[in-house]
Amino acid sequence: MSPIIPRLTAFLLALVLAVSSSQAATGLETAQLLNSRYQNTTAECVGANPAYVCSGVLVRGSDPALEFWKHGEVATQLGAEAFLYLRTDLGTRTLSSANGVIFSDHLLP
Repeated sequence: MSPIIPRLTAFLLALVLAVSSSQAATGLETAQLLNSRYQNTTAECVGANPAYVCSGVLVRGSDPALEFWKHGEVATQLGAEAFLYLRTDLGTRTLSSANGVIFSDHLLP
């Protein structure tokens, strides 16, 4: 099994907890959506949108000692935050953090 799978599972929990009740999904449905997006290797989405709009999984890792919703000291100083874009064809084998959140695609255009 790829080393990314256990960490992706941990991110799954964060996604399930972040989904609003009006758009709630079961754990199985969430896993299927994430796997589908992770396996989708399209180069362009409908309406000439970039690939991240309809494929891949966007995650933000966080320090286990900090709340995942708070910016770290470096991010605050830079005025920026780091994200990971995971997709099967990108060859990612490890993640920089075991904690974090997955961002939902329902807010994208």
